[in-house]
Amino acid sequence: MRHDTHRRVTQRFSYGDAHRVSRVEIDGDAEFTKAEYRYDAPGRRTGKQVWHRHARKPERTQYAWSGLQMLGETSDTHPDGAVQYIYIENSDEPLARVDSHGEYADIFWYHTEQNGLPHSVTDSNGDIVWRGASSAWAAACVKARR
Repeated sequence: MRHDTHRRVTQRFSYGDAHRVSRVEIDGDAEFTKAEYRYDAPGRRTGKQVWHRHARKPERTQYAWSGLQMLGETSDTHPDGAVQYIYIENSDEPLARVDSHGEYADIFWYHTEQNGLPHSVTDSNGDIVWRGASSAWAAACVKARR
């Protein structure tokens, strides 16, 4: 559970098999109310449903994998769009993310630590759109997001 500054519960987490997060319920958020997650046998996230506060149906996202590499994702709210992940050859280190919207695409570049963990992402103009920090145990936390 997560609490606000007044110690009120703001998020509740539910866990399924293998102790993976299966559901998050969110109170008091302007945008989201709930999220649910699905995993395959090796533990890779294969889908999620997110309930937006003012939407009738949840947004569904599907993830495609090859081994340990997430190849891409699609969403039912953007049927003409897709996200593709590109990796450094013979590596699990991410190189780029391509967000396609019909015939247009935005490319985002990963900048990684020596262990392959991303520390920032830039757009095609070189502007930082995401920045994270990692601990000695490779846990990432988001520091900035555009």
